[in-house]
Amino acid sequence: MNKLTLEEKEVYKNELKELLRLCNMTIYTIITKVSKSGMSRHIKSFVIKNNEPYCIDWLISKVLDLKLCNDGVLVKGCGMDMGFELVYNLGASLWDTKEKAQAEKIITGRNGSKDYE
Repeated sequence: MNKLTLEEKEVYKNELKELLRLCNMTIYTIITKVSKSGMSRHIKSFVIKNNEPYCIDWLISKVLDLKLCNDGVLVKGCGMDMGFELVYNLGASLWDTKEKAQAEKIITGRNGSKDYE
């Protein structure tokens, strides 16, 4: 797998940000496979675009430097909700700091909170 340059990665990040804006910032994940040891998972990720599920595995693999498989992206680790971990790491990669998120008028928070997380 070839490493992307910072400019290439920025293009994929911007594409994914725009897609998320169009799809109400909601990502759905499905764990499609768990390794025998339980130490890695394949996770498929979707957004709803034009009332249809739209797979974003390829973009996520580029942005987070994860291996792309037939069953989704390969995420290593265990002991927690790995779908949440994938989406959390994606958000951290797309919006680096509180200032950047506020500059782009991204509202984050749980249960209607307007506070940045």
